[in-house]
Amino acid sequence: MQRHTPTGRIARDPDPTASAAEARPDFEQAAAAVAALISGRHGVAITTGDVGEQFKGDLDGAEIVIAPGCDAETTLFLLAHLFGHTV
Repeated sequence: MQRHTPTGRIARDPDPTASAAEARPDFEQAAAAVAALISGRHGVAITTGDVGEQFKGDLDGAEIVIAPGCDAETTLFLLAHLFGHTV
């Protein structure tokens, strides 16, 4: 099944016969692409470092810091979420 997204692109619904492994997004690849876009196009540095015990990420407008040990899905979320606070 196809549907149009708000950007006008055609989106395809996931194949209901695909296995869970086949249907799972590649969060590592997506996180790397988002990081490259944020740092390359917008000049916001992305680093891994200490952000305090109760946090997984932090930002100061010029830099996004991701806590060590975050999985790729969490990293992708943090990059998108924290970058959203800078624009």
